[in-house]
Amino acid sequence: MKVLVTGASGFVGQNLIAELLIKKFSVKALLLPDEKDKWDKAVEIIHGDIQHIDTLYPAVRDIDLVFHLAAVKGVFNYALYQDININGTKNLVDAIKKVNPNLRRLIFISSQAAAGPCSKNKMLTENDSCNPIDNYGRSKLESEKFLVNQTDIPFTILRIAPIYGPGNNPLSGGDVLYWMTRHKIFLSISPGERYLQMIHIRDAINAIMMAEESEVTSNDTYFITTPEICSWRNMGLKYLQAQNLNGIVLPVNVIVLKFVVLTIKVYRWFKGLSNQGLDEIADYFFHRYWLCSPAKAKKDFGFEAKISLDEGILELVQWYKGRENHS
Repeated sequence: MKVLVTGASGFVGQNLIAELLIKKFSVKALLLPDEKDKWDKAVEIIHGDIQHIDTLYPAVRDIDLVFHLAAVKGVFNYALYQDININGTKNLVDAIKKVNPNLRRLIFISSQAAAGPCSKNKMLTENDSCNPIDNYGRSKLESEKFLVNQTDIPFTILRIAPIYGPGNNPLSGGDVLYWMTRHKIFLSISPGERYLQMIHIRDAINAIMMAEESEVTSNDTYFITTPEICSWRNMGLKYLQAQNLNGIVLPVNVIVLKFVVLTIKVYRWFKGLSNQGLDEIADYFFHRYWLCSPAKAKKDFGFEAKISLDEGILELVQWYKGRENHS
């Protein structure tokens, strides 16, 4: 089977392509014009941009399946979310309709951010209304709505919880937690505790592959997560434990945290640095409950996360240490 992966150079994209190659898929990767080939001829590289539909025709021609991961996150300008996340998805579908109308399916990698936070002790399900709280989540939800309302191309929407693991993006939650606990500091956000779910990259990739293999998932939406719920405080303690460290707990009001994050974003913007991940960190803390149910994915195509937080965090900490030793 021949497949296309958009957003191929990202954390999830690279891990997905590695798994696709193991399973003997023929893979096309859509890269921006200035991005370099990472796969040494094992993958067919198509240079293009989902903002420009003419560059997508070679990418979507003669394929059976699309994994659509390309998106922006952590930018100031909502127009970029509109142009890339929303209109880019529309361009991709329009290109498919024009040159490959019999495509088997488009797997859209959405986000838990499209649904938003939940109320106390109430995991969101796919039947609940969505209330995204940031532009990234809103753009993902708008893209979902577009796919649901069009009838030409079969699709599967996967709303994946925050993903962590070796190779994760700088400024991700795992990156920040490691930096703090490595320096024996842990910020406990107040008032109240924060509860969330995180999924390991290998579990996330397994879910994507299982959803693709199942015909039941066609034209449907799924949360992809682990049933394991963890408080922010306990998450920090797990990072400390994985490093055999004791840390100082510093209580920080969530309003102060929002101001600090905004200051960092402005500084990084002036320096021309990516803010990817910072919005997610701040938004997670401003709302106390970010929980969604994995029950539908388990029922429909048998997905269950296998990697516990303890196991995954230990692996991630070891990866960080190895990176430091080679820097």
